[in-house]
Amino acid sequence: MKYALTSLSILLFLHLIAFPFIYTLMLKHNPDSFEFKTSIYANQKEIILNEWTNNSKSLPREIKNLEYLKITNSVIFHKSLKELKRLTFTKNHIIHADFNSNIRGNLIATIYIFNKEGILRNKLYESGSQTELDSIKFGSVINQQINYLKKELQYYKIKKNN
Repeated sequence: MKYALTSLSILLFLHLIAFPFIYTLMLKHNPDSFEFKTSIYANQKEIILNEWTNNSKSLPREIKNLEYLKITNSVIFHKSLKELKRLTFTKNHIIHADFNSNIRGNLIATIYIFNKEGILRNKLYESGSQTELDSIKFGSVINQQINYLKKELQYYKIKKNN
């Protein structure tokens, strides 16, 4: 017990008195030797800018893919999400809607868009009550997503210029 208290008192002395004292002496001697805050900030800023660049590069491709989907699948464009519960095959895509409830009790429709080989290309979400989701058309979800992506792309362009 005595040994543990001695060890604890030495640790407390080092952490509360010795290390801060040594740290302040080092700062007084050479203040430029500690650049933790600025280097962390610069690295974080660079990471965020790289993420924005990557996102802004992928957004035009996503918009183009959704526009292509919109043009080539005019038959299912007017179908409700409820009708897409079954797999829907078009010339170039396979589309499926799945309905699940979240914690708050709202329903969330997840629309899966696969290419003709069965590879998932896009996943869209729409939330609301059962009657709202039953009345929503597939085309309106696509249009909403395209508009959202265009706004995001514009946001990235503005942020990049600032």
